Amino acid sequence: MTSNELLIIAGAILAGLFAYVPKLADWYKTKNETFQRLFMAGLLLLSTIVVGIFACTEWFPVNVVCDKPGLTGLFVAFVFAIMANQGTYPILPKVGANRQVSKNIILTTEFGRDTVVGMKELGTIADVQPDVPVG
Repeated sequence: MTSNELLIIAGAILAGLFAYVPKLADWYKTKNETFQRLFMAGLLLLSTIVVGIFACTEWFPVNVVCDKPGLTGLFVAFVFAIMANQGTYPILPKVGANRQVSKNIILTTEFGRDTVVGMKELGTIADVQPDVPVG
């Protein structure tokens, strides 16, 4: 397996983990977009370093030569992994606390009739507080 293939797969798997693993996805979703991107880039850089260590120590059969051209190829694989990760995360279906929700806005007239006015985007399920009865 080449370093490109290994890191591209790692990038896609990380995107899936942070979108679907319950506690991890909920934690990740609460962070701002800049943090999410930098955190993911850091994880991919760590993955690239691990692949480089595997290649140079021959612990795991990776098709990377431990020299300047091989490490340059590893950097290119890192860029491909970022592209795979950032391309995968937005297209994954949002589930659980990460999915978008809408809510009907209902007005009650002075005659007691309820009227549905429209839908309001409320963000994600994690953002929405339960209805509190007005008393």
